[in-house]
Amino acid sequence: MLMSDFLMEDLEEVFAALRLFRHRGWEVVILHLVDPDEERLARGAAYRFEGMEDDGRVNCSPAEIRAAYRERFAAHLAMVRQLAMAGACDYRRISTAIPYLQTLGGFLIERAG
Repeated sequence: MLMSDFLMEDLEEVFAALRLFRHRGWEVVILHLVDPDEERLARGAAYRFEGMEDDGRVNCSPAEIRAAYRERFAAHLAMVRQLAMAGACDYRRISTAIPYLQTLGGFLIERAG
């Protein structure tokens, strides 16, 4: 089971490793963690975006970048799902706004069928 937001440079490298697990007969469950503020880009007057590893800073207004941000974030979500499905992994996108016990409980009930 892999839980991640998948906000990384090289998604293909991660999914290549997961394909190895699948090739060896392991079941792979991917829980894609998504924060609601990342998905919809919260409103506000101004933001400073900082890179995770000294990647620099960008000061801007959310209104200036909202459309481009939504488009790129939607593409990111679609890419993660596509890579998971292509690798025959069990994929679930989950919101960090929902308590984790509720999310895992629902997932386990669904899997128990």
